[in-house]
Amino acid sequence: MDNTLTISSHWIALGAAIILTSISQVLLRSGAKGKAGLNSPSLLNTRILFGYMIFLVVALLMIYAMQEVSLRAASAMNSITFILVPIMAHKFVKDPMNPRIMLGSLTILIGVVVFFI
Repeated sequence: MDNTLTISSHWIALGAAIILTSISQVLLRSGAKGKAGLNSPSLLNTRILFGYMIFLVVALLMIYAMQEVSLRAASAMNSITFILVPIMAHKFVKDPMNPRIMLGSLTILIGVVVFFI
């Protein structure tokens, strides 16, 4: 069995999709921290609009990536978003980061590493 790692454009697309998913989640979070209520024009919020537009790009990237990357590997890699989103939300939206979130992120990271060993 050949254990060499080859990085193709499909894997790069998957990586870009993971990063863009995290960015879009943080944009949606920051947009939601604004005005709330029934009269709020949340669909006119630029952060929310950009967040959803990024999701469209992510969908296209995932379709491309799944042409070569297995569903198992893509699912394992997608779990990295559960690590990136809290870190980015803490940095850019000032969401709290507590030990429970850090322990969960470490557990996910260990799971991804074990999956690819």
